[in-house]
Amino acid sequence: MNKNEYEVVGNAPDHVEIAVGGWREIAQCIKMIITTWRGTVFNMREFGINPAIIDQPENMILANLTIDITNQISKYEPRAEITGISFDRSNLLDGEIVPTITFRVKEDVLL
Repeated sequence: MNKNEYEVVGNAPDHVEIAVGGWREIAQCIKMIITTWRGTVFNMREFGINPAIIDQPENMILANLTIDITNQISKYEPRAEITGISFDRSNLLDGEIVPTITFRVKEDVLL
């Protein structure tokens, strides 16, 4: 990760900052995308991660999560350019996979 890249860990948000700006605003939006199940946001039923992915074999989960995260961020947070997606699978037996998104702010975005 270089100095123009930022990370977002996809564990449950502990708080939402009001009037946040700059790259932190983009990071907060990404966190909301990757910690929300699709179909749970009123008037935005396509927002978030597809819950059907979790019922697949592990290798399919990781591949489909990567695709879904990429698509959702490009749709709902177009200011971000994803530079990497990794997964913490240390609690996989408990059904937990935590994504970490590395991104940079697109060049044409004013912060």
